[in-house]
Amino acid sequence: MKVLVTGGAGNLGRCIASELVEHGHHVTLFDRLAPSQAPVPWHTDLPFVQGELTSAEDCRAAVTAARAEAICHVGAIPFPTDHPMFKSPPPGLPKLPEDETFRVNTLGTYYILEAARRGGVKVVAFASTFFVLGLGFRLSATAWNPSYLPIDEDHPLTPEDSYSVSKALNEEMLAAYSRAYGLRTVAFRLMGVYYAHRDDGARRFHERVEAPNGASHVPFDGWLYVDGRDAAQAFRLAIESPDLELHERFFLASDRTTAESPRDAVRRLYAELAPMTANMGPDDFLISIERARRRLGYQPRYSWRKKA
Repeated sequence: MKVLVTGGAGNLGRCIASELVEHGHHVTLFDRLAPSQAPVPWHTDLPFVQGELTSAEDCRAAVTAARAEAICHVGAIPFPTDHPMFKSPPPGLPKLPEDETFRVNTLGTYYILEAARRGGVKVVAFASTFFVLGLGFRLSATAWNPSYLPIDEDHPLTPEDSYSVSKALNEEMLAAYSRAYGLRTVAFRLMGVYYAHRDDGARRFHERVEAPNGASHVPFDGWLYVDGRDAAQAFRLAIESPDLELHERFFLASDRTTAESPRDAVRRLYAELAPMTANMGPDDFLISIERARRRLGYQPRYSWRKKA
């Protein structure tokens, strides 16, 4: 299959490209920077199209150049540029306008979907985030609590910041294009992506979960992560599977980030949530990936517990 990977020079794009090539797909990368210019540079001989997601012409040109039958849409701004904590950009990134996250993430997805349906693309797999739940960059400074545990894809979404909201809107946009044009779309709600090629301490594991600084509760984040190589597996399965519904959404994780049982940690730290764990087993994730297992055949291969 001929596949276009947006954000193809980045960390997740790199993982997806490797997975697709390994399984015989023909991959073209689309990004504003070449792989050799990426924050984590890498070398590849794969075809590369340079352009901007916010340019309809660039998106159409990339789809045409790839002769794309499928798109893995990964390109995005991965943090809210208008949030107070990002007044100074993350290390290695330039200072961006306040509206950059919302503009790039929403307009870029619109242009990619337009290019896809005009170019006869059959399926688009999209990198969303578990932050659509509302547990990410909380602007209201209020605690976020789940409505039930374990969380699944039917859980209500209450995002507040521009990154989380843009991803939730992107999911709705994918669903709209599926309804309107019959374009098959899949949204993956990724959880704390870890990259083996960038083993820089971004993945932190704990024997036991502790409340920070003696606080009476901890920010609810599910204590989960997904290895970029496992995420890439899911993207490949999504574009290969003929049996998915026209539009699907999946949470993706590889493993938990603590040796302690998530159920037990909730009971110890979140007294008000403890009753929700009544039907959970000690190894159950707080945010379930069972739909991805069942519908996609997704099986995480990499875990800190396997020393992979």
